[in-house]
Amino acid sequence: MQRRASGLTLIELLVVGLPLVLIGGAVLALLTRAWQNHEAVLLQNLVQRQARAALDLACDTLRNVTYWNQQGVAATTDDYGSVLRAQTRLPDGSSDFFTLRRLANGTLSRRSTVATAQSSVGNITLFRIDYLTRTRSSDGTPRFAIVENLRNDPDRNLTDRRVDGVCSAVVTVTASRPGSWGVSYQCTLRSVVKVRNQSYTLAPPSA
Repeated sequence: MQRRASGLTLIELLVVGLPLVLIGGAVLALLTRAWQNHEAVLLQNLVQRQARAALDLACDTLRNVTYWNQQGVAATTDDYGSVLRAQTRLPDGSSDFFTLRRLANGTLSRRSTVATAQSSVGNITLFRIDYLTRTRSSDGTPRFAIVENLRNDPDRNLTDRRVDGVCSAVVTVTASRPGSWGVSYQCTLRSVVKVRNQSYTLAPPSA
């Protein structure tokens, strides 16, 4: 009498295994999509916070510039964005000198020379300050204009008389961060800051 071999045939294995493979693939795709959504929310919130922090840092710095003129302000650009060096007044009434710029590693840095303090925000891919001047037209009406390519730096003997008429500054910052699967996340914020230009009659602190 011949005994029948026990076990599963190849067709039976396929019938049993194929649904398991399909279910496993669906679950994996669902988990991957859930992780992508989770990462997107986290990174988008992160770049928004970093852009806001960088914008606040730049705007607070501009508002506290004490002397806005050819001798008191260095407003230029380099390969990484706008550069601002000026004097500011500390809460105790003393003065401090600072440099605000974006570094090569993508950090927006505000470094003081007197208080030896530094504030910084990372993952900044764009930092730009556009300056506005206020003049009077022929009929006496105030007129605003954007200063193109402002380059004033007393330490490097760069003189730009247009800096004396600056009344406001438009600050633009972009924070970005790469994510998984070739996706990058970024946030761009912009704000207008009124500067305290006490050396120019058309742009006083109350202008």
